[in-house]
Amino acid sequence: MAFCLPQDQGILPYWLLFNAIISFYNSAQCFFSLPATRKLFFGPHSTIPSSTSTSPKTSPPSSHEATALFARTFGCYTLVSGMLRLITAYNLSSPELYFLTLWAYVVITGFWGVEWLYFGTVAFGPALCASIVIDGGGVIMMLWGWGKY
Repeated sequence: MAFCLPQDQGILPYWLLFNAIISFYNSAQCFFSLPATRKLFFGPHSTIPSSTSTSPKTSPPSSHEATALFARTFGCYTLVSGMLRLITAYNLSSPELYFLTLWAYVVITGFWGVEWLYFGTVAFGPALCASIVIDGGGVIMMLWGWGKY
């Protein structure tokens, strides 16, 4: 099983691998469970529809911030981000991949910050805290490892 793990030294390759796995899970969640995505994006102007449908494909329109289209779009971004993290975990010596992965973390950390503090579409809670730790931690870890790989 050790052959499946990144071979570079330090914690960063394992952090990236762990983050990639989380990203793949979250991406699947965005595609197949609209209520789970809506837990992240429940701002002051959101209303959860009375429908019990859990499929983004069959959900009725609502005034909720997270529509089915948004969930799938976010799922695509999360999937691409996870793929980038996975590839970088095994290729930390590539400056181009390192740079792209760092900026992907910066973009998503900025996204969460703006949605929470400016637009108010994300409530402070466990989901936002997890995103801040994972994505903000990714920025810190990547900056800390800059030039070491």
